[in-house]
Amino acid sequence: VILPMSLLFSVLLTYTRLSQDSEIVAMKTLGLSLKELAAPAILLAVVGCILSAQTSFYLGPWGNRQFEVLIHDLSRQKMGAAIKEGVFSEGFFELVVYANKVDTRAGKLKDVFIYDERDSKSPVTIIARHGQLEQENSSTGQAARLVLKNGNIHRTHDTTYTKVDFETYAINLFDKYDLTEKEKSAPSLTLPELREILKKPDLDPKERIQLQVEFHRRWSLSLACLVFGLLGVGLGTTSNRRMAKTSGF
Repeated sequence: VILPMSLLFSVLLTYTRLSQDSEIVAMKTLGLSLKELAAPAILLAVVGCILSAQTSFYLGPWGNRQFEVLIHDLSRQKMGAAIKEGVFSEGFFELVVYANKVDTRAGKLKDVFIYDERDSKSPVTIIARHGQLEQENSSTGQAARLVLKNGNIHRTHDTTYTKVDFETYAINLFDKYDLTEKEKSAPSLTLPELREILKKPDLDPKERIQLQVEFHRRWSLSLACLVFGLLGVGLGTTSNRRMAKTSGF
């Protein structure tokens, strides 16, 4: 967005100043046509279009992807920070977690309630007196689990209900053999990746629309440099009134 907007303002400021100082009139008197006067702006717009396309299709997605990976890694390293004391915390490894007391530094939880709906046909509710977040880092990856003590598990499936008491129960949040990278979001996809996904015949219609919007948005941002370059020349040369400094704007 910055590249097209900065191009528009730079062209507009330049040609407005030339118009205010009657330089446009002088150059036309020398035989220069409007096309020749607009040539520098068009050349600059083409350069801006190329730079904007590179940013939209490659540099922008790369930066956005690095940001996603960083947030993903931080969430794994600071698991306890996602659980707030006395609050139902959603999105904690696809679990809903509640704890009356939370010690973020030690990773300890007290009076824990967990609702697991990852299997919608058989949701699980877990209640425990104590919980401990354990994490292991190694050269091959990370492993983490939530160890619960003195509690019970409530499971429903269709019309059946099951309750299991336990002294110790561990929930594996992720392990070092399951460290697949977080799936790329639409803003993190490069131009070749967008085209490749859009070619899939079995792509979900809603996802296809979202990706098509992303694809055309990036092209529009790139081509906006050409449009804004011509627009800046037109607005900057429409008036030669010395006092009308803001007429172009």
